[in-house]
Amino acid sequence: MGCGCGDLIESIKCASGANRFLMRWEGCGCGNLMEINCRRMPDFDCCGIDINPDNIEAATEKDIFCLRLGDSEDIENLLPPTMIFDIIVFCGLLNRQVTTRAKAEQILANALHRLRSGGHIIVAGYTSCHFTAADFSGMGMTVLRKSIPENIFKDYQSYSLRQLYVARKM
Repeated sequence: MGCGCGDLIESIKCASGANRFLMRWEGCGCGNLMEINCRRMPDFDCCGIDINPDNIEAATEKDIFCLRLGDSEDIENLLPPTMIFDIIVFCGLLNRQVTTRAKAEQILANALHRLRSGGHIIVAGYTSCHFTAADFSGMGMTVLRKSIPENIFKDYQSYSLRQLYVARKM
């Protein structure tokens, strides 16, 4: 959700492709989402949703094809009803500078209906998220990781990832 230009999807797919190699990668635009050593991963499919047509075009140029142009709040009309996910990543989409709390709640609620039991959500952003770990717990999630406290008060010019929640649907 909020797939942007496809950097994150492209990087994850490199780990499962035929030409695996050791690499560092950056996702979620210009900042570090995480750093990994690519290793054998099972085959998987990715799907991206973004409201910005330029982002969808940029992701398509990276040979990412399961992309939907539209508002993530409208997931029911953007994706087939049978499409259920193991992991849903929100890249900056649930942040205060991007949307209202009411809309963020609706996006998350709609997405959780598409997440299998035991599946994970990852919420990342460079600004503060509308939700806290307690909010995710109240929605039936087990919070596994919350925030990056050492980055919360960094200068915004540094593009440091400030929010990172990882939670599992019970």
